[in-house]
Amino acid sequence: SESGSVLKSKPPSAGTKPSSPSSSAAPESPSVGPAMESAAYGPSRSRFAPTLLTPDGTSIPVADGVIWVDDFTGDVTAALVAGSTARHLIRRDGTLVEGRTYDHIMAFKEGFALVNRGGTLDDQGRLEGGKFGLIDGDGDEVVPLEHDHLEPVSGGHAPARVGNRWGILKTDKSWAIAPELRWVGTIEDGLVNFVAERRCGLMRLDNTVVIEDTYEHINPFVDGLAQVVLHRDAGVGHLVLALLVLAALGGHGGVVLHLLHEAPRRVVGVAVVTDSDG
Repeated sequence: SESGSVLKSKPPSAGTKPSSPSSSAAPESPSVGPAMESAAYGPSRSRFAPTLLTPDGTSIPVADGVIWVDDFTGDVTAALVAGSTARHLIRRDGTLVEGRTYDHIMAFKEGFALVNRGGTLDDQGRLEGGKFGLIDGDGDEVVPLEHDHLEPVSGGHAPARVGNRWGILKTDKSWAIAPELRWVGTIEDGLVNFVAERRCGLMRLDNTVVIEDTYEHINPFVDGLAQVVLHRDAGVGHLVLALLVLAALGGHGGVVLHLLHEAPRRVVGVAVVTDSDG
């Protein structure tokens, strides 16, 4: 995302599940294969025998039985083989990686792709269930399929769930943040939104807490500011809001709250930041 947000979905206390990666589904009747360096498709394709097209127009035949090839975002990508619903890994030279298949292979991000066995796509295209792992650009399985959920890699780290607890996993399989949290959000600029038990806070990837978990919800950051929900009154639907100041306070975080207006159904807090505030 280019929005600079830390939180992409509401934590459990806000009544929603974390977002899940989407899987690109293979077409039911594949007729074309991808170019090697872009999403454009080459002109020389038969209905069930795709070939790879290099930037200079050279065609590279694929292994026997391959009927569909996904776009290349690494040195390997997903492919379908006749008679199988599993995703195979195919190299840029058209050969298959032997002995390795998955139910889902995601697009590469920062040199790593999520892989999954046993999961299914919900009605919004999000992958749930099964076991998740990571492969690198060569197709090597750098994180085995033993996690109950993984989010895409950001800065060498990925939010990961084991059982019902979340942490931050490094691509070398070690934990930057142990899986002891109720929820973590999407990593942005080295920061991650978290819920220890009931309320939201913000921490760095070295496990340093920047903002204590005292908020009902933290919205995405825009230009160093994020709106936070201080609390909700479920009986009347009141929201008490403030602006969370991060970049404007030297990256250490802080809250400036000044109540300007109280509406019938919510209280709005507004933070005013000037140059003198740092």
